[in-house]
Amino acid sequence: MNIRTILSLFCLFITFFTQAGDLYYAKVVKVDSNNVIHLLKGESIRAISLGYITTPVEGEVYHTEVNSLLNDTLLGNWVKITELSYGANAIVKPALVRTRDLELVNTLLLQKGLAIPNHKTSPPQAINTHAQKAREKSLGLWGELALFNHQRSEPTRSRIKIMMENYKASLEKAKLKGVEPYVGDSKTNIAYKLKCLMSISKPLMFATKYVALNKGYTLEVNKCPKNKS
Repeated sequence: MNIRTILSLFCLFITFFTQAGDLYYAKVVKVDSNNVIHLLKGESIRAISLGYITTPVEGEVYHTEVNSLLNDTLLGNWVKITELSYGANAIVKPALVRTRDLELVNTLLLQKGLAIPNHKTSPPQAINTHAQKAREKSLGLWGELALFNHQRSEPTRSRIKIMMENYKASLEKAKLKGVEPYVGDSKTNIAYKLKCLMSISKPLMFATKYVALNKGYTLEVNKCPKNKS
């Protein structure tokens, strides 16, 4: 291994390290139609997205291929999550996702042309390098880039609304199975019923009310916060 390669790998490590937030292991319980990955972390439910990249969501070209790959690779399995600091205040946290074999799913999608870099997040050079190789071969999205960009021009707010509705629907399914999640407001230490999800700016999901109580939260079962906290 020559000195240039060593320096490149070192720079890549430093870039990921300095932009990393929480690091933990969790079990994937669902991958929804917008490629949001739902995790069971301890006794809490958490939603993450694939950091540094953009993937096609429902209704967009190559969505089926992406969603199938994520379900086949992740669903029901334990994964290693590195949340990224640029999404510290997001409800759905951007993250690096590694399988039990430590394969990085973010770059796997790039290699297959099933994702493109999200340049607004200032991705590290490794992300751009994988994307460039796929682009040179016109793999996946790179062969349909005009169509994908046209589909992406749909209002962002509509896509976010759909994503949040899917997240809420996932939690509702858990409720039907006898597990009723609660939504915690970290500012007030009050936990509300699931219907209050959209009324809290930084919700913390608890698998049950007992988990919320154990974390020191007070339960409010009759109403939601009047103003978005």
